[in-house]
Amino acid sequence: MNRVNVFIPAAGLGERLRPVTNYIPKPLIPVLGKPALQYVLDNVFGLPFNRIGINLHHRKADIEKWVSQHPLKDRMSLFPEREILGTGGALKNAEEFLREGTFLVHNSDILSDINLDKLLEYHFLSKSLVTLAVHDYPKFNTVMVDGKGLLRHVGVGSKPAVVDGKMIAFTGIAVYEPGFLDYLPQGKSSVVDAWLKATAEGKRIGTFDVCKGGIGPRPYWSDIGSPDAYAAAVFEMLRREGETVYIHPSITRCADAEMQGHVVIEKGCSIEGEIALKNCIVLPGGTIPPQPPLAKGGSRGGDMELPLQENCIIGPDFKINLNEKEILKISDDGKQLIGTGGSDRKYFRLQKDNKSVVLMQCKADDPDFERQIEYTRFFHKHSVPVPALIESDIGKKNALIEDAGDISLYSWLKCTRDTMAVEN
Repeated sequence: MNRVNVFIPAAGLGERLRPVTNYIPKPLIPVLGKPALQYVLDNVFGLPFNRIGINLHHRKADIEKWVSQHPLKDRMSLFPEREILGTGGALKNAEEFLREGTFLVHNSDILSDINLDKLLEYHFLSKSLVTLAVHDYPKFNTVMVDGKGLLRHVGVGSKPAVVDGKMIAFTGIAVYEPGFLDYLPQGKSSVVDAWLKATAEGKRIGTFDVCKGGIGPRPYWSDIGSPDAYAAAVFEMLRREGETVYIHPSITRCADAEMQGHVVIEKGCSIEGEIALKNCIVLPGGTIPPQPPLAKGGSRGGDMELPLQENCIIGPDFKINLNEKEILKISDDGKQLIGTGGSDRKYFRLQKDNKSVVLMQCKADDPDFERQIEYTRFFHKHSVPVPALIESDIGKKNALIEDAGDISLYSWLKCTRDTMAVEN
């Protein structure tokens, strides 16, 4: 396969993520201890690439410092912008770099495991000027294509009549031939305008559906452009790793924190005194000062309760409240995916008779479903502390199980604790 250059737009102000981006440029916002930009780099490192270009503007010194310490800094070129040039102007500003040959553009606020090799392979075979990586994502379906997958319109307003046309979403990843740069003016511009101009002149602006094309199941994809989207992506990463809690190894003072749901504590945080955290992200510089206990009705039973920080992002001098349904991806029928298991099992949290329970859904051909049901009954009968079986449907391969909560002993031990606390 031909070698390509890679361009990562990283100049944006991150306005939808403020006040987070007042302190951290969006490309460096941490996701389980690793900057979002590193996730993008991890995704492109498997490609046959020559060099990586990154444009800069907002808090550019932070990104310059990070790149200067990166092991592959000698293969990265930086393109500062005195004023933000837009998605098209950024490419025109790096024209000399991008004229070297085919190049791939990957937005810095997209986390995904999209198969970029397959995207490149498709692009080279299609002979398109541009190939947009797309998927069906109703919330963002603003790209109209015809029956051959060629671009015909972008936007949610009036649309042209297109035979077999359909709306799909752009993933923020695309492959370009250098000739596309001819459609970009000097200065600030948008790639969308250039796509449509090239289309009007009969150029082939193609699309590659990342959910098809022989690349297997639907790939992971997440935009981190807003607080809710960022938190949802972080918690999804936790679930994909089989975790509910992430605590940066440098954090030593969190033993008095009670953790519920999903909790992420990044490097450089300070948590003082007893506190309950639920579905919460504490960013670098975030501080939770000591707080007095509350009257009953908070996070614990008894007369006094721990103060609770819930569904929020906490930073150096701010707290952002989050939409629980959005960050936990709770469906309209109240189901929340909380994990997956062997044999393609899925586990959902839902409400039944005003109580939280866990639904285990298995494939029709799962050979271990009945065995697990029998094991659960056996353990419970002999007082082995496992979640109780509430009901099961052998035909549908579904079971309702007691909800034992999110925090395992393994997660609890991630905070440094004294021997007595562990033994108790």
